[in-house]
Amino acid sequence: MLGEVGIPAQPDMYQHPYYWKSKQPNAPIAHYVQVRWFAAACNAVVNDHLGGIFFWSLPFGSSLTVPSGLADPGPWTATPGAKEIARCFSKLSTAR
Repeated sequence: MLGEVGIPAQPDMYQHPYYWKSKQPNAPIAHYVQVRWFAAACNAVVNDHLGGIFFWSLPFGSSLTVPSGLADPGPWTATPGAKEIARCFSKLSTAR
């Protein structure tokens, strides 16, 4: 199982994905960061035959239709990251 797979959708976060509240408050939203992170994690789960994956973060009260913004760049709802998560679950369901 790969757990708490998440990263803020901002540039230069790959080395420090645990900086959940941005250390760069004025950095733009960069959805490609989450897409690549989620795809890599999913590929690791598939290739290493792990039992599953848990994507983080979707805090209580998050909108399911409005993408995250600069105040909290971590949630992935209504973003390309959410589409990548859907692709991952599709890939996992066929990998068995």
